[in-house]
Amino acid sequence: MKFKNLFIFFFLLLSVTVFSQEKIIAGVEIIGTKKLKKTFIHKLLLSKKGAVLDSANIQKDIILLKRLPAVRHAYYQVSQVKNNTYNVAITLEENVTILPGINIWTTTNKQFSYKLGLYEYNLFGKNITFGGYYQNNGFDSYGINFKAPNLFSKKWGLAASHQNWK
Repeated sequence: MKFKNLFIFFFLLLSVTVFSQEKIIAGVEIIGTKKLKKTFIHKLLLSKKGAVLDSANIQKDIILLKRLPAVRHAYYQVSQVKNNTYNVAITLEENVTILPGINIWTTTNKQFSYKLGLYEYNLFGKNITFGGYYQNNGFDSYGINFKAPNLFSKKWGLAASHQNWK
C-alpha cells in the first residue's frame, strides 16, 4: 500500500512540474521613440519575443534604457494576450541630444578667451556621441570626439578622440 501511495505522489509531482506553464513574451513594443531606432533598442534588451516573462529582466532593461543619454524616462506595461502569452510595452521619453557649449573668460594677462563646442549624444539614433570644440585663449585649440559604446554588441564599442591643445 505504501508503494502505491508513493507512486501516486511522484506521478502527481511529475505531472505538476511537466505540465506547469510559464509565462511567455509574445512581443516587445517600443513606444515614444522619435530619434532612437527601435532596432537598436531591441538589440540592447534582455526581454525578447519568445523568452520567459521575467520582471527582473524587464526592470534591468528599464534601468539600462534610463542610463542612455537619449532617454529621459522609461517605464513598462505588461498585458496578457492569451492564456500564457504576454505583450511588454516599453514607453520612452527622449531627451534633447544636441547640446551646445559656450564658455567665456579672461586669462591672467587680460586676454579675452572663449570656447565653443557642439555635441550630439544620439547620432543616427544609436547612442553614438560625436562632437567637438574650438578654444581660443591666445592660442588656437580644438578637439573632436567620437564614442559608440554599443557599436559591435551590447558590451563592446569604439571610441576615438583627437585634440590639438596649445
